[in-house]
Amino acid sequence: MKVVALDCEGVLMDSLSKLIEAGIEWVEEFFNVKIEKKKAEEMVFFFSGGTFNGGLRKAFESLFPEGYDEKTLKSHFKELLERREKIYKEVEPFPEVIETLRRLAKNHHLVVSSGLEKIYLEEWLKKFGIINLFEVVYGGEDGNKEKHIQMIRHKYPGEEIIFVADSLYEMRLGDKPIGLARESWQVQFFKEAGASAVIESLDQLWGAIE
Repeated sequence: MKVVALDCEGVLMDSLSKLIEAGIEWVEEFFNVKIEKKKAEEMVFFFSGGTFNGGLRKAFESLFPEGYDEKTLKSHFKELLERREKIYKEVEPFPEVIETLRRLAKNHHLVVSSGLEKIYLEEWLKKFGIINLFEVVYGGEDGNKEKHIQMIRHKYPGEEIIFVADSLYEMRLGDKPIGLARESWQVQFFKEAGASAVIESLDQLWGAIE
C-alpha cells in the first residue's frame, strides 16, 4: 500500500485564514507596520512548511530586510502563541476532509507530517474522531519534515510516499509531492517547484495518486 503523508494546517485543518489575521494584528500592534492580507498569504505560502519559528523568522526577514527589534519579538512572542492556541481549539476541518480520510485509510497508510506541536495535533485529531485513521502522527517535536520522511521510509520500506501539502517547502519531499492550491495563483508555483500534481481540495486526491 502507498503511504499518504499529509500536512495538517491548510490541508486538513482550516486554520490559515484565522492564523494570518491573528498574525497581522499582532505585527501591526507591536511592530508598527501595516501588512496587506494578500502579502501575508504569500509569505505563508513561500515561507511556511517547516517549523513555526522558522517560518516566522523568514517572514520577519522579508518584512524587515534592514533588521527588526529582536527584543520586541521575544517579549511579545508569548501573546502570539496564545492567540494561535485559541485558534487551534476552535478551528474546523475542511468540509471534504473527514470523508476523504476515511476512504483513503481503507487502502493506504495514512501519516500526518506537520510542524505543529503534537499537543495541538493530537487534541485536534481526537476532537473530530479521525486520529485512529492515521497510523503515525509526526509533529514538530519529531524533527523537520525531512526527518519525518526518513522515519516514514524506515517504517514502510519500499513503499511509495505521497506528500500532500499547501506550501512550496514540501514539494521536494517524498516520492510524489502533491500541491494543494487553495488559490489559483499558487498553481504555477507548485508546478515550477516540482509538484507531481496540483489539486484544489483533498477530495481531488484520488485522480492524482491512482
